[in-house]
Amino acid sequence: MPEILHIHFFYEHWLITSVIAVVLIVALHDILQRKHAIKHNFPIIGHFRYWLEMAGPEMRQYWVAHDREELPFNRSERTWIYTSSKGIDNTIGYGSSELMYEVGYPVVKHSQFPIAEDKGARERLLSRSQTT
Repeated sequence: MPEILHIHFFYEHWLITSVIAVVLIVALHDILQRKHAIKHNFPIIGHFRYWLEMAGPEMRQYWVAHDREELPFNRSERTWIYTSSKGIDNTIGYGSSELMYEVGYPVVKHSQFPIAEDKGARERLLSRSQTT
């Protein structure tokens, strides 16, 4: 009988046996759960995606692009989409990491003392747009 199938092998190498048992339990849990598609489709390996996502900000500050440099969706937009799809609060905190003082950035400014609108301006504008 081969040595690897011998029952004493598992007693002598309890560390290897326990690691294999833990990996099998985690893989079985990943396959049976339905909450995370990545873990379900890629048992064991799918955990690395979530670990790298947690360590992402520390790695990006030195090696990779910033949060708003990627296309078609930057990291900030993807984070908002992920939290919205999971039903988690997607409220963005006060402040911004965007370059608001660049040319072409849309800004809506309020006015404490707005200028009164000409009564006939809206009608003239509408009549001009309908005639063209």
